Amino acid sequence: MKKPSPLHNWHQDHGAEFVDWGECSVPQSYGRVDLEYAALKEGCGAVDQCHQARIRIEANDLIGFLNAVLTADVGELKPGTCTYAFLCNDRGGIVDSYLVYLDKAFALLLGSSAGRLSGVESLRAQADKLPAMGAKIIDVTDAQGLVSLRGPLSLQAIRTIAFDQDVSMEPGEGRLVTVGSAKALIIRPEGDLIEGFDIVSGSLSMFSLWEKIIDAGRVIPVTPVGQKAYECLRIRAGVPRVGVDCGPDTTPLEINQSPRVDFQKRQFPGRRAMMHSTSSEFSRVLVSLRMDGPGETSEGGEILADQMPVGRLTSSALVPGEGHMGLGYVNSLKSSIGTRLTIRTKAGDNIPAQVVKPAFQRSTF
Repeated sequence: MKKPSPLHNWHQDHGAEFVDWGECSVPQSYGRVDLEYAALKEGCGAVDQCHQARIRIEANDLIGFLNAVLTADVGELKPGTCTYAFLCNDRGGIVDSYLVYLDKAFALLLGSSAGRLSGVESLRAQADKLPAMGAKIIDVTDAQGLVSLRGPLSLQAIRTIAFDQDVSMEPGEGRLVTVGSAKALIIRPEGDLIEGFDIVSGSLSMFSLWEKIIDAGRVIPVTPVGQKAYECLRIRAGVPRVGVDCGPDTTPLEINQSPRVDFQKRQFPGRRAMMHSTSSEFSRVLVSLRMDGPGETSEGGEILADQMPVGRLTSSALVPGEGHMGLGYVNSLKSSIGTRLTIRTKAGDNIPAQVVKPAFQRSTF
């Protein structure tokens, strides 16, 4: 039996359809994917993300440890700020992608559900290799919950649940506030796929926190959103998901995330391997695709150019109002915007496709 979210009973009482997501059961939809997707784009969508990884790191030299194990340079981070970074294996493959929030005494890493266990194991192995830094890796996923608010009205929702507390923060900052009787860490990610906030609080406080967020709908529209609409948003934004579009055999360079890899640092797992994998002639890259075909049948299909295989589709979704969109890897020579391709489905059908520019902004799940 899949592990339920702390909010499972609320979702069930409000008509959610559930889907297995890793080791968890999460809301797939509340019945109207089009309205949920519209809320993310035009209003405020509330998404239960309790299934995603949360890892707390304490260390004698916290910045030193983070810089030694993650791809991004976190040396400029100050308490109350955050950035994105990858944890890679020695081959440069992605173990997980993290939003790294720095506090005075610890760092909190928000990662994926698919990379949770391997990420914890890898971080602990790195801590053992660097004993002088005294790093402690604590998996707090079960002890804490996570809710994401996304959409142009998400800041108004944050202000509503925080009452008269100061929640003014720039992208890349976070703040601890009181919501009801509980403390909650509110983070405003920088460069996320669309305007929004991540809210972390204790698992026992999540039910009342979620109800206060939904109750903010009396002031501004707040819509509970399932994973199907959220998947539509991330695919339309060209955002790869760990465990689906990228993983241990994929480097950040292949998913267009080189800005989050700082080769100026002397060490981090995968640095040497990635520095020697820059031949563009034979490399593959992740692209966004618009397809003229059914919305649910082409994942895993082969991507062809002039009848020759050039890659494979990894994600697809029927995006409300925009048609069938997908993500897939192609040879870098076939990755230009406007390139015409064909998706050969597992059933043998050929679907015309075209490389398109992602919408919104860029991030990684």
